[in-house]
Amino acid sequence: MAKSNKVHIIGAGLSGMIAAYNLAKEGYDVLVLEKYGKIGGSVAHHPSTHGTPMGIEYIWDYIGIDLSKYFMASTRLDMFIYEDKFSLIENNNFICERGPRKTAVDRYLYDKCMEVGVKFEFNQDIKDPLDMPDPTIIATGLHKDMQAFLQRPMTRLPVFASRRKLNPGEMDGHLYAWMGDYTRCYGYSAAMNDLQFINFFSDDDLTVIDLKNYEKHIEKSTGLQFDNWNYCEVYAPTASADAPQLFVGSKILSGSLAGSMCPIAFFGIHGALVSGKIAALAVYDPEKAEAELKRVTSNYQAAHKAYVKSKRMAHKTKLKLQRMVLKHPFWGGLLPKPKYAIAGIIDPDPGPIPKYMGTI
Repeated sequence: MAKSNKVHIIGAGLSGMIAAYNLAKEGYDVLVLEKYGKIGGSVAHHPSTHGTPMGIEYIWDYIGIDLSKYFMASTRLDMFIYEDKFSLIENNNFICERGPRKTAVDRYLYDKCMEVGVKFEFNQDIKDPLDMPDPTIIATGLHKDMQAFLQRPMTRLPVFASRRKLNPGEMDGHLYAWMGDYTRCYGYSAAMNDLQFINFFSDDDLTVIDLKNYEKHIEKSTGLQFDNWNYCEVYAPTASADAPQLFVGSKILSGSLAGSMCPIAFFGIHGALVSGKIAALAVYDPEKAEAELKRVTSNYQAAHKAYVKSKRMAHKTKLKLQRMVLKHPFWGGLLPKPKYAIAGIIDPDPGPIPKYMGTI
């Protein structure tokens, strides 16, 4: 039986809209079904700004759309591990805004999708995607219910997050990262478009005491203060070394739901972009798409193995090792080249290796 020319996509996030845009350009009739009432996702999470490592020119060519206007090169990354500060330039990180504002990458992708004829329906909370007609792409991100329904291997990540408005141009391109006893993972902040978003998360429980200790670390290291913190829990499908998966039955997975994210640092933006293109390919060439997902996640199992080992390690020991690596003047040379892999997503064009600026 010939495949239908109509494609349903569940989820209007990055991967869903990249898939929709590419399929519409191929002549498909695309309908995107979004849980929330407008583009940009939950108001509990967005607007927000995030840093992500990626080889930016390669990504735009790969996904078929230039998003460079919505990704700002990081001018500096300041990382704090306990009392030590490490500053990196040429750090391959880019900042983007997520959410409904006109300055957000989500809003731009929505506008581009509309230009090529993609249709959107909002307030569509699909409970059983397996009942949807084929072909259907499922791109619902870090939400628990869909991952549980599809029996994806979930990692629970409690998150505290806040944001503050900045003056025009203030702190643009600046990234911070913090590590301490208050979380087994890390916290970060990114500034862009007069907005600074900050959060911290863990793969273990977080408490208000942890939040207070995080606030103390932030203020002592940078002088910054944040209030109006929100708490939420997200779920990353990274609890298995075999998490990358393109199909559940006849349905196509995309974005973090497909396991296209980092099982160590939980980076997901560049994986969402890449897997959106792969999901589109899966509609008309599933074998090629499966091979491509396997290629771009070929380092995933090794990364997951490293994560499992780090979880068995005492937290203070892990942070001590991280500080030792960062204090080495040639630590950038430890990064794999030429296939620079972040979280198992291969990026053949990484840009320059980060320059070490030392402990301050």
